[in-house]
Amino acid sequence: MGEGPGARELFSGAALPGRGIRREEKMDIDVLPAGGAPAPGERALESRCLAAQLAALREHYDLVILKLPALTAASDALAAAALADCVLVTVRYRRTSYDRLDRLLTLLARREIPVVGLACAGAREPETSAAEKTQIPV
Repeated sequence: MGEGPGARELFSGAALPGRGIRREEKMDIDVLPAGGAPAPGERALESRCLAAQLAALREHYDLVILKLPALTAASDALAAAALADCVLVTVRYRRTSYDRLDRLLTLLARREIPVVGLACAGAREPETSAAEKTQIPV
């Protein structure tokens, strides 16, 4: 994506709106990269600027997607999720426990944050034999 300001700088107020947004021509989308590493103790996602910057982005885009850190590991990510229209929860295949997922979904429900679905990362496609690959469905 290249260097320059990103979401951290925008949401903390260190960059002007629109700065750091990059056009991905192949996918016909605009992307705002994460930006630089936060300073120790900085919680840019909890910043008062976040709500205002999201509102400004929503004026120019039909859809704004935030990729956030793990909601159970970062309270500022949970604060950002509360400002979103909805959340798609991503779990890691065979690494996220059912208890942890249940706690997260309960927490989101208590905060009335709508969950639109679950995605599983890290699952491998089942191996198929050469015979199965050449079969034509009837």
